[in-house]
Amino acid sequence: MNTLTKSIAISVLAISSIGLANAANVIVPTDNSITTKLCVAATKGSKAKLSKAINDSRLSKRFVVENVKCNELDLVNFVEQFGENPEKMNSFLTSGKYNKAGTIASL
Repeated sequence: MNTLTKSIAISVLAISSIGLANAANVIVPTDNSITTKLCVAATKGSKAKLSKAINDSRLSKRFVVENVKCNELDLVNFVEQFGENPEKMNSFLTSGKYNKAGTIASL
């Protein structure tokens, strides 16, 4: 019985540590501004949601990429660091001109 208790305790600790690791990447908006909505949408990993957020903002995708800052980072680097599917999202943002090094060839 003692071995079973230890096994359960180890399993619970392992599972809870996995949950904590995943919780570290949650983006929590601090206000309701347009740029905050764009930053949050960009990290979700959905091109459709990001495209809708850009359209709702009435800004061009190029303007968003060149001017929006998220936590002192430009949008491409922010997505690279905190986003889901960063390569897919940044390729969408830069119209395919994104490379894995996190730079934009030329807009």
